[in-house]
Amino acid sequence: RIGTDGSVKDVWVNKVMKNHHGGVILLGDHLYGYSDGPGWICQSWDTGEEGWIHAPYVCRAEEQYIMYYGGGPSADGDFQICAASSPEGIHFDRILNADGTSGMFTGPCVARDPMVIRHGSDHIIYYAADEDGTGVIAARTAPDPVGTAWSDYRVVSRGGFCGVERASQQCPFVIQLEGYFYLFKMAGSHLYRTGVYRSEDP
Repeated sequence: RIGTDGSVKDVWVNKVMKNHHGGVILLGDHLYGYSDGPGWICQSWDTGEEGWIHAPYVCRAEEQYIMYYGGGPSADGDFQICAASSPEGIHFDRILNADGTSGMFTGPCVARDPMVIRHGSDHIIYYAADEDGTGVIAARTAPDPVGTAWSDYRVVSRGGFCGVERASQQCPFVIQLEGYFYLFKMAGSHLYRTGVYRSEDP
């Protein structure tokens, strides 16, 4: 930024995007570009903070398509789960709160990898998270897929073959079959293994 005295000052500096050979485009108030290592990155033009759409999950509900996704860190530091909607399942718009933010809820710690099922009159969202430094699969419930508050989280799985380290639990997926609920979960990315767990309740 050029000051009134002709001096030049940094607006912001960080190492989020390492666009070694790639170009960067400005669309609205966000920068988009390819970064060595993590791949495609979105950053705020004003602050340099990284935008996130992590591990989206799309389902059909209430005559529209809902995309749930990990939304990166919120104001309190915990990562959040967000949602977007689309009438045709191709072009999605973020579902915003009254204050203009998109987070439905945060935490515990690094909330990510959401998926949703309907059970009776409730919707259950399963997602990977970390509680007290231990990787877990958490769940919350709500009567509607969007627009109503989600319950406090409950840990539905921890440990097992995935281990107990932070980020050791990944990508939960739940199906109901012949009276049982089956949870598929993946160990941390260094293992690339999927385990299946069975329960009589969700």
